[in-house]
Amino acid sequence: MDIRKYISSVRADSLLLSVSGLLLGSMMAAADYHINWWVVVLMALSVTALQVCTVMLPGILLAIGAVWLTYGTVFKMEALLTLLMAYFVYKLVYNHSPEKGLFRNGIVVTLSSLLIYGLIPVYGAYFVCTHSFARSILLLPSLSVGALCLAAVNSDYLEDGRTRFFHILWIMVGFASMTVYACMRIFDIWHFLFLLMLPVFAYRIISLSKRKETAGSDKLRLAVSIVLFALMSGAGFLVYLF
Repeated sequence: MDIRKYISSVRADSLLLSVSGLLLGSMMAAADYHINWWVVVLMALSVTALQVCTVMLPGILLAIGAVWLTYGTVFKMEALLTLLMAYFVYKLVYNHSPEKGLFRNGIVVTLSSLLIYGLIPVYGAYFVCTHSFARSILLLPSLSVGALCLAAVNSDYLEDGRTRFFHILWIMVGFASMTVYACMRIFDIWHFLFLLMLPVFAYRIISLSKRKETAGSDKLRLAVSIVLFALMSGAGFLVYLF
């Protein structure tokens, strides 16, 4: 098996988008509980393996390792249910990947995108790390990262004026949702750390308005920006604790 062949076939932007919600959910969990960061590492490696490998086994083994580490065993009902949910989430994401043409601007597909990139990874990572369901207020960060990822996926179709409009709209929704969430928490300037990424996205919106961006242009840079946004959003609530 030539692992380099599989690595070269992986789209870096898709991989980054896949881990952005997971990272945000894990950091939100760390802001509320003491968590085992090795669980986060194994979850991220599991997502990476499922993207890189043509077979599910490495990703499944890493997922089992994450569940075993957080529960201390896989032979209990909560651990088995967590693994079962993880399997169905993987099948959902695999069967509704961007390459299969799901991600357009219809209502159903938009909700599916927000679910796959936002709600599932944020709430899923939070649950695995803490063994408890996140509060409903975490819907706002989930919507935030999900909207930004949806904008990145739709960047493949920017020649379409309607899609260009929705691309800009989802970026605005992403920042607005996280801003509302930060305002609803105990006020602290660190909670707005993610706003350091605002100039990057503002520049993209201005470029789109002047039609300087084309379909798929700088999608990797956009994906990197989204990961940094997720890290800064989570870090703001962690720094606040010290």
